[in-house]
Amino acid sequence: MGGRASSRSIGLASTSHSRAAFAVALVVAASAWVVAGQTTSGPPYGTVRFTNDGLRLEAYLYRPTGVGPFPLVVHRHSGTDPATRWGAVIARLLTDAGYAVLLPERRGTGNAEGQRFTEFGDDRDRIARLRAAFNAAEAGDVLAAIEQVTRDTASRIDPQRLAMMGYSAGGSVAVLAAAGAIASAR
Repeated sequence: MGGRASSRSIGLASTSHSRAAFAVALVVAASAWVVAGQTTSGPPYGTVRFTNDGLRLEAYLYRPTGVGPFPLVVHRHSGTDPATRWGAVIARLLTDAGYAVLLPERRGTGNAEGQRFTEFGDDRDRIARLRAAFNAAEAGDVLAAIEQVTRDTASRIDPQRLAMMGYSAGGSVAVLAAAGAIASAR
């Protein structure tokens, strides 16, 4: 796999105003949910195991009720909490709206192998280069997770209806993964 998506086309949702408004509304709703003291537990999920760059990694797949195939939203979390911590809230909101949700675990988080990015110091240029390389590697992990789940017909995912989202470092990784998917589809 080597971190690259296959040569088959991976469709990504376009960035229209309505989709941007939906994303903002989703973040606001998730924040309000947590602030209001609602549980951060999500709907039931299945564990997707895959490898990338020689690492054993995991993602969590939440599916709505029904037979599918379902559109898929890949949520790339940030920070050191497991993907299911806050991603479960987003999964609850999206599965209720009919979307499947894939939460790839960050390297070194949860049961995913590898080391988290923890570089500190005064050399901002060096840290920026290291962060960029790490984000690119994690973008490869996201693409490998997508490849694994869309290849498995039992997952009931429509590989032509995919979207990616994330925040903070997870947002950077989501953008890099989307760019990689688009480039490999050409």
